[in-house]
Amino acid sequence: MFANIGAYLMTLIYGYPGIRVGPGDPASWCERPVVLPPDWRRIEIERVWARGEPWCLEARRGAPSADLIGTPG
Repeated sequence: MFANIGAYLMTLIYGYPGIRVGPGDPASWCERPVVLPPDWRRIEIERVWARGEPWCLEARRGAPSADLIGTPG
């Protein structure tokens, strides 16, 4: 059960927004258009951690890519 929940959360965070973790700056990881399930408008995650720093994730339906925005502290 927990594996299925974990896989679904990973799909929400990486799959729908089109994030591919790589060696560059986290803001460059969003590399394809956002694809969301029907009737979804966006995914917003207030704080995700990348390379020990807090980031905000925003993925809007039809956007050319998601946005990972560095947040202070």
